[in-house]
Amino acid sequence: MTLAQCHREKKPFSLQALSLFVIVVFLVTQLDIQLAFANAAPVPVTKPSDVLDSNLSKDLNGIYYMQDVAGPAVDPEASPLTPVEEPLPEGQAPLPEAHAVAEIPKSFFELSPLIRPEGEVAWSEDDASFTFSYKNGTSFTVEKETNRILEIKDFTDEAHPDLLEVRKFEYTVNEHHQDIVRITTVSNDPQKFSAYETYTLDDVNNLMDLTEKGIVVQGNYIKETVYDYESNTLTLYDPLNAFYAAAFEMDENQQPYRLVEYQNRENGELIHLEIRYDDLSRTRTLIDHVAGTFEVHELTNGREAGRLLKIGTVEFTEDGITFQVRSEIILSELVRNDQTIQAYSFTTPGRLDQILIRERLPEGGI
Repeated sequence: MTLAQCHREKKPFSLQALSLFVIVVFLVTQLDIQLAFANAAPVPVTKPSDVLDSNLSKDLNGIYYMQDVAGPAVDPEASPLTPVEEPLPEGQAPLPEAHAVAEIPKSFFELSPLIRPEGEVAWSEDDASFTFSYKNGTSFTVEKETNRILEIKDFTDEAHPDLLEVRKFEYTVNEHHQDIVRITTVSNDPQKFSAYETYTLDDVNNLMDLTEKGIVVQGNYIKETVYDYESNTLTLYDPLNAFYAAAFEMDENQQPYRLVEYQNRENGELIHLEIRYDDLSRTRTLIDHVAGTFEVHELTNGREAGRLLKIGTVEFTEDGITFQVRSEIILSELVRNDQTIQAYSFTTPGRLDQILIRERLPEGGI
């Protein structure tokens, strides 16, 4: 067929058949045949996250950065998904960061310091602290800067188990430059005083040694017991008697074992006694600071006074105590009215010709 035949008005039949075939093929290839039927072929549903997980590594590896283009430097190791911080407009101050919520403190307690918290916790804050409160009224407050406990409200009062007991915590430093905390327990009984205890703290604010305890009277802290671990003593005080003080050497359980000093006022007379123990020589020395005298006894049962050995006078100086023996005592037996009695023979040093004999009482006195 020539080109002239194709342009004639009446075209050959072969050309008309070819044109019809081309049109049918075009229509079939341009239409989605699935749309023409009700039962379309199923297409698996793919979640966006699945696509991201499966292709993220491949997609990131395929990204290239134009290092030679002028502009802000781009870190080739940074993820393209990381948001870029836009610079603030000139003169606009950055917004303040939100205050972080304090974690439940672990300074004194394994987890929450509360024994009976109930309900969801709600929290509030002021300039210096966070307070965590529960539905049943229990709560605790922690210091923002140090995360130390400042107050606890809980059902810890054994005498009033249905009443909230308040404990307050105050932190300071003692004369030995140790961190200490004073814990005040507010009394629920109007007939009783509030009480306090003072403890030393370690480097992470855990309670260590109990150093003092007492009562609170109209805001005044009045000590009842003071612990001195360097001298291994505890001293008892009477809040109603300013003259009274009794110091004891402690046993292994930090309980009073034997008296080492006693002060009081009885019948208008001041009393100040000091007791020294020598476990090696098995002696017990009683020093009377008011009378200026001393007595040396045998030590029995680790703390009791046995037979009298010496008596004398003492002189108090800046360097300590000077002992002047007045008499050395020998325990002997005498027969009186056909009865054998024990007696002390007092001898004066340097005066062997002078001997004073006194009967010894069953309790050891004269």
